[in-house]
Amino acid sequence: KEAMKLTTPSKQTKPKSPRKSVTPSPKKPSIRLLSSDLAAIAPENEWVDLKVPAKELRPSATLTNGQCFNWLVVDVEQPAESDDSANSTPQKEQQQSAWGTHDAQEWVGPLQNRVISIRETRTSTEYRVLYGPTAEVKEDLQSYFRLETPLAPLYEEWSKADVRLAKIANAIPGVRILRQDPLECMFSFIC
Repeated sequence: KEAMKLTTPSKQTKPKSPRKSVTPSPKKPSIRLLSSDLAAIAPENEWVDLKVPAKELRPSATLTNGQCFNWLVVDVEQPAESDDSANSTPQKEQQQSAWGTHDAQEWVGPLQNRVISIRETRTSTEYRVLYGPTAEVKEDLQSYFRLETPLAPLYEEWSKADVRLAKIANAIPGVRILRQDPLECMFSFIC
């Protein structure tokens, strides 16, 4: 019998093709919500204070940290100072959130079968129903933000276990894990 000669196949390298330039996709039109426009929606529904201290809930830290994508920032605008206020152009008011990281203080988004506006104040969080039933909104928001669990003991426990987390906890108070409906969560990430 003839001995079979085993050879390792030589490594073939494909010639490198020049990088293809990627044409950026056209920008999606952005939605800009103004607080003055939202004030005209359901004006009979007043702002209601959740009566939760800032150290226990900061929407600016909770709604913008990547766990949900269905809350839209509401811009605050004021007319420019001029002698002729009828012809003035609105300018965005420069603000800081209660904890100073960015200027968003109000968001609009869904909560079950409602559209809610959430506003962060220096000392608390307020809400207003823009569309849908107004019954049991406070209870639903307390559940959504998991307000039944106090953050202070958790922050204290985590800070003792990790020095880095202690620094983060001091810098970003009121961050909460949302209790989202699973279907809402899925669509929030897909869309």
